[in-house]
Amino acid sequence: MTDTKTYNIGNIETAQFFVQSLDYQALEKSIAKQKKMVQLLMQTGEAEQAIEAEKELDDLEHQKEQLKENVLRLYEAFTKIEINTERLAQAKAHFDQGEFREADAILNAADMARDLNQLLERDQQLDQQKAEIAQHRTQLANEFLIKARLWATFYDQPNRFEQSCAYFEEALRSSRTSEAVFEYAYFLQEHNCFDQAKPLYAEVLQTYRTLAAENPRTYLPDVAMTLNNLANLQADQNDYATAQGSYEEALQIRRTLAAENPRTYLPYVATTLNNLAILQKAQNDYATAQRSYEEALQIQRTLAAENPRTYLPDVAMTLNNLAILQQTQNDYATAQGSYEEALQLYRTLAESNPRTYLPYVATTLNNLANLQKAQNDYATAQGSYEEALQIRRTLAESNPRTYLPDVAMTLNNLANLQKAQNDYATAQGSYEEALQIRRTLAESNPRTYLPDVAMTLNNLANLQ
Repeated sequence: MTDTKTYNIGNIETAQFFVQSLDYQALEKSIAKQKKMVQLLMQTGEAEQAIEAEKELDDLEHQKEQLKENVLRLYEAFTKIEINTERLAQAKAHFDQGEFREADAILNAADMARDLNQLLERDQQLDQQKAEIAQHRTQLANEFLIKARLWATFYDQPNRFEQSCAYFEEALRSSRTSEAVFEYAYFLQEHNCFDQAKPLYAEVLQTYRTLAAENPRTYLPDVAMTLNNLANLQADQNDYATAQGSYEEALQIRRTLAAENPRTYLPYVATTLNNLAILQKAQNDYATAQRSYEEALQIQRTLAAENPRTYLPDVAMTLNNLAILQQTQNDYATAQGSYEEALQLYRTLAESNPRTYLPYVATTLNNLANLQKAQNDYATAQGSYEEALQIRRTLAESNPRTYLPDVAMTLNNLANLQKAQNDYATAQGSYEEALQIRRTLAESNPRTYLPDVAMTLNNLANLQ
């Protein structure tokens, strides 16, 4: 039930709910009686008693003014609230007739307290139910997260990527846990879906920053990890200035953590240094990049001396990156030594774990071939390119979304070499295959792959 009646009074002393109230009428009688008393005392010359009587009259007049104010506020309260209970409706009906005592009796405190207790008990039960629902949603999010990550390993399934994404989406629909959001962002980044990954990283970074403000020891590592991954993504999209800020903040956090716990956090310092060096090289800041690589490499060699199984892959990665920088600065001899040490490490690692390390063998072979070509050692370079291409074709059969870009890149590089040796027909076939792959990739991700399409077209045009 809803009563929408409002009051419209110019003077409260003429309002029915005021003048009919027993309190008002009693005060009016007392005031009238006291006025007569004051007048009588003054007429009989009893000055002191008249003064006392006037004080009592003033008190009564003050009570009347206070009653007006309180009744007016009561009236305003009635106009502001929704009259949607039986008790309120009855109390208001009595108020409209000036029956304040009757209105008060309707609002029985014991009855209202009983109803309140029942509601609070029910509210507590609902809170408990909501907490149970939230817990169960988190559990379902974790289950969908694991299912998504399981499907990410099913390379024989043609819809592996799409189905993994669907399960990640279900995880987020269940509950946007920081774990699920981060893992989905990382998965998308792994598959070069940078635009989709970026807002997820931004979301989880804000979550970790908030948590770290209250509990830095637990959540600052997560802030740094997310910043590092987000910086990788920003660098991949050529947003170098933003990426540098993200890397530097991550590095600062990890240096601070490593000062207290070097065994745990020094590896992460080295990782961020390595990533920052890649960015510095991309911006032609070679001297700074070399210092970053060398510091990372020094940390990783020290760690690998104690735990080679864990840290030799990092040594190999940084050696490969440092070799690229050395080659860029035309320090070919040093670069070749760095590449060859990295390649030897990756070949050894791939013997026991080919799924993980064969991609790195192919990458290092491709880079070494670039160096060999730059030194006009065409025969050796061709052998390196062809071995890299063979590995990447095999990898792309089970995971095309990840490895087809690498196949196209190696084909393009091999075609450049074939062209340099005047083997134009073979070079044209290599360019055309690379172009076909890159056109297909650009259909679903034009921002990332259209530049590669243009580059290959340009190379092919030069050949033609």
